[in-house]
Amino acid sequence: MCCFQKDLVYEAKCNICSKKYVGETMQFFGKRVGQHFAGDSAIKEHFKFPHTGCEIDAGWKTIRTRCDYGERRISEVISLKAGSYYSNRSVG
Repeated sequence: MCCFQKDLVYEAKCNICSKKYVGETMQFFGKRVGQHFAGDSAIKEHFKFPHTGCEIDAGWKTIRTRCDYGERRISEVISLKAGSYYSNRSVG
């Protein structure tokens, strides 16, 4: 996945326990990933609690690209409702 992609829906998969997170962003993807680990996010929280002491090990992939805000939110909600992802706390 390219750090300079934007307007996309993405997945982060924990390579330790295989849990998956889904999110959407209009920002450049690389900037958004940095925000996950710099601030208070569900991804950062996941690595702090269940995997205390482990190095952050996540795989990232694009679910949908080049979509407007409505399309991103719909894709994110559909992915969450499918039940294979944990929530980013703002959708659900």
